[in-house]
Amino acid sequence: MSQMPVLSVSELNAYVKGVLDRDALLQDLRLRGEISNFKRHSSGHMYFSLKDAGARIGCVLFRQNSFGLKVALRDGMSVVAEGRAALYERDGQYQFYVQSVQPDGVGTLYALLEQTKDRLRRLGYFDLERKRPLPEDPRTVGVVTSPTGAVLRDIVRVARRRNPSVNLLLCPAKVQGEGAATEIASALERLASAGVDVILCGRGGGSLEDLWAFNEELVARAIYRCPVPVVSCVGHETDFTIADMVADVRAATPSQAAELAVPDTSARAQRLDGLRQRLESRTLREMERCERALEEWSARIAPEKGLRRLLQAEERGGQLLRRLEQAAKQAAQRDEAALAQLQARLNALNPQEVLRRGYALVRAADGYVTRAAQLSGGQRLRLHFADGQAGVVVENEESGRGVEDEREETQL
Repeated sequence: MSQMPVLSVSELNAYVKGVLDRDALLQDLRLRGEISNFKRHSSGHMYFSLKDAGARIGCVLFRQNSFGLKVALRDGMSVVAEGRAALYERDGQYQFYVQSVQPDGVGTLYALLEQTKDRLRRLGYFDLERKRPLPEDPRTVGVVTSPTGAVLRDIVRVARRRNPSVNLLLCPAKVQGEGAATEIASALERLASAGVDVILCGRGGGSLEDLWAFNEELVARAIYRCPVPVVSCVGHETDFTIADMVADVRAATPSQAAELAVPDTSARAQRLDGLRQRLESRTLREMERCERALEEWSARIAPEKGLRRLLQAEERGGQLLRRLEQAAKQAAQRDEAALAQLQARLNALNPQEVLRRGYALVRAADGYVTRAAQLSGGQRLRLHFADGQAGVVVENEESGRGVEDEREETQL
């Protein structure tokens, strides 16, 4: 009888690991199960179990494989995980090394979405009574979105067209994938503390998974607690998220959000002119009415009552006329003062007034220049002054401001 070899534990684990690694079936698997005991290590690695009614297996999702996640993993979520089965040699632990994770059908996400909606509805997050109106004359508009997407370009284009003097303050954030909800909530808080008048928060359209960050309770709480009005502009017209339901105003698109938040100065000027004309017409009609009333009252005085009574009537009529004229004058003065205040506010918003104070707009071939970093030597520019234009050529570009100065204007 041959003697059985004596193996060390390391040798046994190495052998078993090799057997598993050589099995092609175990190297490319898809497992369906429910997540339990989920933990995220400080290194970014994720550890959890996948279980079904009869068994469970330990799983590892390394940090480098987690960047493509479209939803945040949590206990109780049904998923389909792709990866390989192998032995962790040091502990002799058989486990599943996850390469990617997807929700087990859209139905799981819809169920989670409805659960979150019900919970927030009970807490009053969707109540109409708590929603605030947008400011009539915002000086600074905060924007939470990706700094590289078309959403930001649409918002800037519409806002500049409606009011070139409005300040836009961007606080960039991820709008999709792991960590997006945290960045969005943080950006809302930072903009509110920066003193903006209103915040536009959104992204372009996509699938339910793409928009999931805006269904997270973390984002809903940040919007609910925000001290300034929030306009939600997530996706296209048919998309609808929890962020839309909590926000003070929901816009169907980012462009519409800019239209709602930024008043049109040209339309305001037309309204002011119409108001002035109505005030002048109203004052004139009131004066004419008073004069007719005086004439009718004087005509009713009979000549046979005597000269004395006629003189008394004329004196009383003169007093009435003077009182009417004084009242009309005071009303006109009040109207003129109100009109002057409105005209002053309009002039303050007029970009032409800024140019008259010595400023100039700098325009390149691809649009207006707002930073020295956009310039390059030899570049041809067009300077727009209050009284005309001039062409210039850049000799050299010198950024006269530090990185921190630029960052304060463009983002927090």
